[in-house]
Amino acid sequence: MATALAIEPSLGPTIDRLEADHVVVSGLLDRVEAAARGLGGPDDPGARTELAGALDELSAHLLTHLDVEEAALEPVLSRLERI
Repeated sequence: MATALAIEPSLGPTIDRLEADHVVVSGLLDRVEAAARGLGGPDDPGARTELAGALDELSAHLLTHLDVEEAALEPVLSRLERI
């Protein structure tokens, strides 16, 4: 991200958002892992519900994140390929 920012300083707010999203994604992955560990245990029905919800939330957040990342960084990365 530092290289992209050096090439296109106006990406600062977008890169800040993406980096904040990485923290959110990490937390969502932790939630998925915790729910998955509960599968097969005494709280299995609750774990399945939690896992499904965590995966849905992760999917929605990650797809939005990747759309923003691609739209913002693809032009900069294309310029890097030409350098």
